[in-house]
Amino acid sequence: MVEMNGNMLVKCEPNNEEAELLNSLVANGDDHLQQDLRFLCLCKLKVSEDTLTLLEAQQIDIDCLRKMRIEDVDVLFDGKPLGPKIIFREAFLEWREEIGLPCKSIRSLSCLKRSCNSYDPQMENPLKYHLQTPPQPWDDFSLQPQALLQEREVAQQDNLAISYRSFQWPMTPSTLKDVLNSTPMGRSIMAMGCLGGLGKSLQYQLTAIIIDYHMEYEAKITTPQLENYAYCITTLLPHENSLTYHIPRGPNRRNPGGSLYSRFINQKISKKALAIGNSIATTYLRSRILCQPTTRELCTQQQRQRNAVMSSVGGVSKKFGDLVGSIDEGTSSARFLLFRAETAEVVCFHQKEIRLICPQEGWVEQDPNEILAVVYECIERTLEKLRELGGNPETDIVAIGVTNQRETTIVWDRTTGEPLYNAIVWQDMRTSSTVDQLLETVPNKTKNKNYLKPLCGLPLSPYFSAVKLRWLIDNVPKVKAAIRGGNCLFGTVDTWLIWNLTGGPDGGAHVTDVSNASRTMLMNIETLEYDNVLKKFFGVPAEILPQIRSSSEVYGLIKFKPLRDIPLAGCLGDQQSALVGQECLTRGRAKATYGTGCFLLYNTGTAMIDSYHGLISTVAYQMGPDALPVYALEGSVAVAGAALGWLRDNLNLLAGASESETAALEVENNGDVYFVPAFSGLYAPYWDPEARGVICGITEDTQRGHIVRAALEAVCFQVRDILDAMNNDSGTPLLKLKVDGGMTANATMMQWQADLIGLDVLKPKFVETTALGAAMVAGRAVGKWDIENVSVESDSTVYKPQISENERDVRYKRWKMAIERSVGWDKCP
Repeated sequence: MVEMNGNMLVKCEPNNEEAELLNSLVANGDDHLQQDLRFLCLCKLKVSEDTLTLLEAQQIDIDCLRKMRIEDVDVLFDGKPLGPKIIFREAFLEWREEIGLPCKSIRSLSCLKRSCNSYDPQMENPLKYHLQTPPQPWDDFSLQPQALLQEREVAQQDNLAISYRSFQWPMTPSTLKDVLNSTPMGRSIMAMGCLGGLGKSLQYQLTAIIIDYHMEYEAKITTPQLENYAYCITTLLPHENSLTYHIPRGPNRRNPGGSLYSRFINQKISKKALAIGNSIATTYLRSRILCQPTTRELCTQQQRQRNAVMSSVGGVSKKFGDLVGSIDEGTSSARFLLFRAETAEVVCFHQKEIRLICPQEGWVEQDPNEILAVVYECIERTLEKLRELGGNPETDIVAIGVTNQRETTIVWDRTTGEPLYNAIVWQDMRTSSTVDQLLETVPNKTKNKNYLKPLCGLPLSPYFSAVKLRWLIDNVPKVKAAIRGGNCLFGTVDTWLIWNLTGGPDGGAHVTDVSNASRTMLMNIETLEYDNVLKKFFGVPAEILPQIRSSSEVYGLIKFKPLRDIPLAGCLGDQQSALVGQECLTRGRAKATYGTGCFLLYNTGTAMIDSYHGLISTVAYQMGPDALPVYALEGSVAVAGAALGWLRDNLNLLAGASESETAALEVENNGDVYFVPAFSGLYAPYWDPEARGVICGITEDTQRGHIVRAALEAVCFQVRDILDAMNNDSGTPLLKLKVDGGMTANATMMQWQADLIGLDVLKPKFVETTALGAAMVAGRAVGKWDIENVSVESDSTVYKPQISENERDVRYKRWKMAIERSVGWDKCP
């Protein structure tokens, strides 16, 4: 413990560089504090000049900074842009944690902000005045349990109960530390240092504190939340037996207790504990309602009042309230949409197609600069529409999210920002020979394509980014030279967009999120970090790889002028984004997206399931840096909507994809025609790059309608293939399937899909689910979208099966016969 200025005790590490710097600054006296503040802000915290000017205007020096808490930051940036506030807050908390300063909240400031008696807005420097009032020293407490209970009762009687709204949500170990340090009871628990040292009374108090904290935000406790609390407890307070932590009581001490198993066992929790947790929460909520409105209710009432008069920032009215932007960059087009936060209403959008370049058979490329230019154009056109509607982009938009075509690989020069080669699109099959070469390096010459699956969850396939990157290193001299010169950067489309939007060569953020990184074959699916074995296997240097971040956090501020200084705060691969947009946020829920390809994702919760039936394990999302990752099983269909494009462009059977439904209805049935569109091989569950397309059952009576219908049914049959594999892997058959994507506009096809899988198919009336998912995680990162508690699920059109099980099985058997004729075709002599 080091005493500073004679009135505040601060925890410092003696060898910590920042602690020594701070101590030296304090020792130099107040004359140097303002000059040193500039050095600290610009060099260490890396905040903007505007933020530094704001600090200086409030006469904030380093002595004040070391006393500031979260609420002080809110006061400091009241009425200021949200982006600089978030950047300062993150850097400020990180700095304080590094130098050993406590980050607990000051309750008195919340009262200060809400009480006109204690906070005078006309005061010249209210924040400076508040910070100059020294807090009380931290004392160690060793009260007896009875004394702790008495203190709690006295505090409640005096209406001094802690408001946990001022702490971070959801809980992390550091948040739990701050929560405990905010009360004498909590400090007693902290003083014990481990769970084994807590008596029953302190265990009661620990449980009560956590559920008090929880009830400030939610009325029920879910399994992942209980798992997270167990993780926070066992991380902050180690236990000699780390396998189990027992919660003996809740706030109602007549309720029996239960056991909460930490995620260190197998990420499972007993049903009994979950039921008790929900019972405790409900009882506690009712008791609170009988006394007074909860903080959550008050916030809801205030939100309704704000919505009634339109929200405002700094006195500027927002016609549509807070807006969250979503960049949706797909294979065939890019879009930019603006959503109203938490209602998911689309205010305006713009979309433009992107060219596909096919220099050889099986090669599919795109121009990275064209991708970027189309995204910029979509943003500019959308903002023009917003202005025409009476909105103001500078004040209305609070965050931007990105969703993108996955696996597509881009390499570029870090100094010039110029691409070193065209983007190799996920559909590209040029790397089949590269896969063969890599299989030769598998130990014992087994050529096992699943050799790396235990590390990355993926089979060795031309589909994934690491194989494409290996091809670029081997075959493109500019890439090889850039790597030798230390100027090469690699990324999927999300990384390319984020890097350019946040500054490009001038300090752009070279990052990706876990959902996209999980598709590269370079990230360990359990640690969420690049794996040395995987990097060595593919021969990829670590210095070209983007930093892996969570799906919902601020990656940086946008430098692109129309959106300047707006936080770029969310990122998801397109299929994971659709999973979030469809609100498949609990284990056992699944969705299918029908686009150029077709992709099914099945949420498996925080447990990763290894597939033995041809599916892949992937990361669905991670809601914040401290959150547990959520996993999914995925099945991919290479050719869905692309088959209709082939019928249009190569056979001239269609004028456009929209004509497919009319053409298919020209015939009464499929005429026993089956079409396997394996133009570049088959994906899940077959994973055969040598498969090729076949049309079986053609007779002299076959018409255009039969072939079009066979193309549509081919998508439905492949979805049946994947659903059967998912049911076998998960052990829990689906009861319904949520769908989205462009092909779902074909109502006849959706009916056929229900018929061929024997399940209800639900198509939401709101179709922009992929873009919505990215907006939701971005809004969540800046506190503007409550994903867990505010549902945006819209009404759905339900398609029910209308054929017999026998007919379904007969037709599926025919499909399997067609698959047998397609598999391995390219290996034939």
